[in-house]
Amino acid sequence: MNYDELALQIIKNVGGEENIIGLYNCATRLRFQLKDKNKAKKETLENLDSVLKVVQSAGQYQVVIGNDVIEVYKAIMNKTSLQANKETEQNSEERGKLINRIFTVVSGIFAPYLPAIAASGILKGLLALFTSLGWLSAKSGTYFILSSTSNAIFYFFPIFLAFTAAKQFGANPYIATVIGGALLEPNFTNLLARGATETSFLGLPTMLMNYASSVIPVILAVWLYSYLEKLLNRVFHKDLRMILTPLIALVITVPLTIIVFGPISVYLTKALGAGMTFIGEKNGIITGIIAGGLLSFLPLFGLQWAIIPILLLNHSTYGFDTFNPMWVMGTYAQMGVALGIFFKAKERTLKSYALSSFFTGIVAGVTEPILYGIVTKYKRTFFPIIIGGAISGAIIGAIQVKQYAFAFAGVLAFPTFFGDTFLWYILGILVSIIISALIVIFWGFEEKKKVEKTSKEVGEEVQRKTAISEDINSPLSGEVLKLEDINDGVFSTKIMGEGIAIIPSDNKVYAPIKGKITAFLPSKHAIGITSDKGAEILIHVGIDTVQLKGKYFTAKAKEGDYVEKGDLLLEFDGSKIKEEGYELITPVVVTNTPEYLDVLNVIKSGTINKGEKILTLVP
Repeated sequence: MNYDELALQIIKNVGGEENIIGLYNCATRLRFQLKDKNKAKKETLENLDSVLKVVQSAGQYQVVIGNDVIEVYKAIMNKTSLQANKETEQNSEERGKLINRIFTVVSGIFAPYLPAIAASGILKGLLALFTSLGWLSAKSGTYFILSSTSNAIFYFFPIFLAFTAAKQFGANPYIATVIGGALLEPNFTNLLARGATETSFLGLPTMLMNYASSVIPVILAVWLYSYLEKLLNRVFHKDLRMILTPLIALVITVPLTIIVFGPISVYLTKALGAGMTFIGEKNGIITGIIAGGLLSFLPLFGLQWAIIPILLLNHSTYGFDTFNPMWVMGTYAQMGVALGIFFKAKERTLKSYALSSFFTGIVAGVTEPILYGIVTKYKRTFFPIIIGGAISGAIIGAIQVKQYAFAFAGVLAFPTFFGDTFLWYILGILVSIIISALIVIFWGFEEKKKVEKTSKEVGEEVQRKTAISEDINSPLSGEVLKLEDINDGVFSTKIMGEGIAIIPSDNKVYAPIKGKITAFLPSKHAIGITSDKGAEILIHVGIDTVQLKGKYFTAKAKEGDYVEKGDLLLEFDGSKIKEEGYELITPVVVTNTPEYLDVLNVIKSGTINKGEKILTLVP
């Protein structure tokens, strides 16, 4: 993957750098906050190599990359003047969507730390395992160094959260971290260590509490500080703001946090934790069915941020959590679906994609490739995920399996579950994967079997629908292949849409439709055209030829041109491209396939000349 080129294409097609309010990444996605989402080109983005899906959810414009997301994020930051979570005033329409605003703020505060939290949780679990087995002494220097590494983010959580919260609330993040640091300052924390339960501030009685690992107090504090900062900046002359604004804001915010927000958070945290514990203990089976069977689809809509902060609260309050073990059963059911498709599918490329995404999930707990590459394509897979997740979630809920440090699913997260209920957790995983896989194997995963039609039947059907259909001509001459037979998972699994593939016999690409060139990548290997009737066609010359960066390609048209059927668009040196080790197989894909009732392949195999009809789109 050429990260730099992909980064520039993504920035261009989300509306340019000036359209970006903020950007950060999670395990598989670039999460943009955009000023105007209408400026983003969803289809063009999804046509880019290595972009799995584009999702608009919870006020964010999410570009799903997969395992390479960190490298793409770094490339974007290096190639632009963007800064992490750059803040600008959001437009009034976006700010009016309260639920979007809430989820955007919550995800922006917590998401940057999830990799560190998961890694620290796994390390804590490993240390507990090694000491219980006698492999490591809890009094050794090695233990203390690794223990401090695993505890750091949890102990200093208020400082970290203060920084990202300030960015979300539009305040100075460096002053905000001082607020978080004040809650952990040794002279203050020593009051509690000496056995005191309360102190006073200007004669006001003040309850003492341990703010290490806390979440709510510092977020409320920074929220208050963001308003104070704006107010004080309006009051003071610009020459005095640099000193007086932070001075007065800190003197007001820190005491108010300790006097008011601290006690409020104690009761709120206890209420939330007790509520979840009560629900789980009252009827763990029902809770497990809901958590495992239905809630695993929340990441599709960005709604997991309604739950993750509560899980972190449980860990900071009780030292364990019982909800996440039920919740991740649905994630393992997704892995079971991928495994089932591996055994059930006949196409080699789909089997390969299913197996690789299964291993990505089982090792690291990352299932976006399954969700976007399989589940959203084959709707029947929702049922086995719900059934497998619900049954295994009920088992986990009935036993009340505990997780002792926060992490998601996957083998790497196993250490966070080590304890009396660990074997039950393993049983739940096996049940979830096996049930969902078996349902796929015996019930299938496609909505319906496509019946292969003879060329005569296809011709007759085309004639019946000619009056309302649109024909797509071949952009080049060569040998016709089915999409599912080519060696590229993005095209062969038809994530991009229906179409055909052609092995070119000459070195020229012609317009297959009458319309406008809406995308002509700088690498020149891919062209997007939108017809007058609305068909969106992608011509992708070669597999992975983006890495040639335009070498051996000569553009005969440009983005924005209006073309007629048969106009020359591109020339390329096929022999040189093959010498470089690249396949010349050229997918021709209808990227807006869901808008059509059917996409008929007029020619399924054999040879074809440029300008001959290859596809018929039935609206």
